[in-house]
Order: sequence, then C-alpha cells, then structure tokens
Amino acid sequence: MAKKKPSFFAEMRTVAWLHEAQRQTGAKGLTALANRYAKLSMSLEHQFSGDAPLSAREFKKYAHGKSTPSDETVTEVEKFLPGTLAVFCLGPQDNGKALALWQALGGDPECVQIVIETFDPQRVGPMMAESAPFNDIMMEIVGHLGVPEEEILQGMLKGFPADQTNVVAAAYLNGTATISLRLLVALIAVWRRSIEINSEVPFMGYVMFGLMHKAIYDLLEPWGIAQPVIAYINDLINQSFLRLVAIHNRATGQTAPVDGHDEVEPTA
Repeated sequence: MAKKKPSFFAEMRTVAWLHEAQRQTGAKGLTALANRYAKLSMSLEHQFSGDAPLSAREFKKYAHGKSTPSDETVTEVEKFLPGTLAVFCLGPQDNGKALALWQALGGDPECVQIVIETFDPQRVGPMMAESAPFNDIMMEIVGHLGVPEEEILQGMLKGFPADQTNVVAAAYLNGTATISLRLLVALIAVWRRSIEINSEVPFMGYVMFGLMHKAIYDLLEPWGIAQPVIAYINDLINQSFLRLVAIHNRATGQTAPVDGHDEVEPTA
C-alpha cells in the first residue's frame, strides 16, 4: 500500500517545526541539524530520566514536509529544543510566543473565533461577547494596519489586484502600513470568519490580496512556508468569490456557471 501523502497543514507544520529547530541550533541544513541535535541530546541526556539515552533523530525525511514527525518525535525534540512543539502544534513564533496560524488558516469556526478574540482580549473580547456587528469587529482589527477603511473601499472600486496597485500592498511597501505576524494571524482569522458567515467577503478578500503581494512573504518565509500559504489563501479567496457570484446568480434566476465553473465551497 502506498504511503499516504501528508495533508497541506501537516506539511506546513512540519516545515515550520524544522525551521524552528534549525533556528535554535544555528544549523543551515538538515544534515547539520541532525549532527547538532545529536551532540545536544548527548550533552543534555543526563537531565532527563530514563534507562537509555534518547536516540538522535534523522531530520532529512521531514524535508519539505514529505513525512510528518510522530508525537514521540516532536515530544522528544521539545525536551532538547524547547518551543519546537508549540510551533508544530500552533504555528510560527512572534516575540517568543507561538501563534495559532494553523487554526486561523484551517480551524473550525469556533477555533477561528478564539483566534480573533485572543488578538485583543480587552477590546475584541467584549465586542464578541456582546455580539457586536461583524463589521465593527473586522475594522477593530483591520484598523491596526494603519490603512483607512475609505482608502480600501476606494481601491476596491478599481478592482482586486494582488500587486502594488492594491492600496494595502502599496501602504506596506511605502512603510505606512504596519503588520506583525501576530496581526497577520488575526487578519487571516477575520478573513476566514467573513467567508464562514458570508459577510464583508470582498473587503477582506481585497485586504488579503494586498498582504499576499509582499507582507505575507516577508513574515512567513523565515519559516519556509510563504509560497504554499500564499497559494492556499489565493485559492480560497477565488473560491469564496465564485461562491458569491453563484449566490447572486441563484438570487437573480441565472443558472449558468461562472467562467465554466460550478459553485465552489470553501475547503479550509
């Protein structure tokens, strides 16, 4: 029986986990990582209980997420490289804290809600508890970018580009938009929520297109996952737009598919 290919998220988790291990050890490649990990484990094994020393792991098989490490492996590596487990389970770190990128991208609606709330528990938390309109919650978080809502709305009138003509992309390039990995994770969660409840989908799609031009690459490439995450987001945006058109067609009595495609549901 052929070995099952890891899912997109299993691949991303593995790649980010490897990059965190390399960052901590200073290893440039996976051979160097395996060698440094072996030396580290031998020098520290006396700190851990057990009848036999833990074996050094061969990391090459995890390159590009081809294989997914077992629970035993990630737990063992965590003993010698603290923080790697959190990256594997949650997502890349920002200021030493792992952020829930995997949940923002592909978690269920409840997980997405939690990611949004934890971005700013003092302001966003009460808004969500009081069932504030989604637009208010959205703008509370989008506002952290520093790009005025009116500028985004005006930009949308000219289309939905993913290059420097997108006002969000332009603001990032000229330094007037401020974005951290923490804010990016929250924006992804807000965008996912917009798709789930079919509210402000074009607005958040425009914001995400702008971030894909360079900001997402800058923030995620150190973890080796920029390009696949951008491709995943782009695909889900396009699916959400097709879904909106399909809903419009049904409402207006049109039955023809858009650009030869049937309605496509989001798959995150």
